[in-house]
Amino acid sequence: MNSHKLTPPWNLCPKLKQQRYHHLSNGINRVLIIGRVGDNPRVNQSSNGTITNVSVATNEQWKDKQTGEQKERVEWHRIVFFGRLAEIVGQYVVKGSQIYVSGALRTREWNKEGVTHRTTEIVGAEMQMIGSKPSPTTNTPIVENDSPVEPWNHDFEDVPF
Repeated sequence: MNSHKLTPPWNLCPKLKQQRYHHLSNGINRVLIIGRVGDNPRVNQSSNGTITNVSVATNEQWKDKQTGEQKERVEWHRIVFFGRLAEIVGQYVVKGSQIYVSGALRTREWNKEGVTHRTTEIVGAEMQMIGSKPSPTTNTPIVENDSPVEPWNHDFEDVPF
């Protein structure tokens, strides 16, 4: 019986080996969370389209090794959605909804009345509702048509999703 070893393609062509992991040298900015929405979504209409903001809580539980006591830490995440996904979030997500979000971290800065403000948030690329459907009567997103969206002054083409 002949046993043949398959030669990986990058061994046949050294250039392929260089290209194999080249894309990772630029870094990876990917965030995945599952948590509960802390308040109804804030929906803003701008000249570029719909922008929706939500806060999502994730929690972590562990047992303290010294005391044996059960501990818990809650972390809050600011998430911003754009375009059609922002409309969907504004329409269907309510306070208490459990959602899965995939996106990227972004830090932005803006000046207001001479004070520089800075925030880091997740730009949501995907969202999926988890668990039972919330009742339609509780869905009252906060719509802010007149509020300025100064901090995000980029065009939708700038969002890499």
